[in-house]
Amino acid sequence: MANPRVEELPDEPEKKDAPEVEDEDSSDSENEGGEANIPAGASVAVHSRNEKKARKAISKLGLKHVEGITRVTLRRPKNILFVISQPDVYKSPNSNTWM
Repeated sequence: MANPRVEELPDEPEKKDAPEVEDEDSSDSENEGGEANIPAGASVAVHSRNEKKARKAISKLGLKHVEGITRVTLRRPKNILFVISQPDVYKSPNSNTWM
C-alpha cells in the first residue's frame, strides 16, 4: 500500500467586492424564513439528523479535530478520484489514524 501524501495548497487571495447596499423599502417577509440572524453571503451548514448523530458518536471516541486541511483526495483503481473540499478531519491521539 502506498503512503498517503499531504498536499498544502496556497490560500487564494480574497476578492474585494463592492459593499452591498440594502434597500430601506425591503419588506419583512424576506426575514420571516428563520434566516433573520444570518448575514448575506454567509455560508450556513445545515446538518441532517443522521449527520448530527454521527458527529456526536465521533466526539465520544475522543478524536482530536485537525485544522488547516482544505482538501482530501482519495485515489481509487481505474483512475477514479474522490475529492472532498473543506473536510472535517479528526486524528486519533493514540495512533496514526485519520478520519
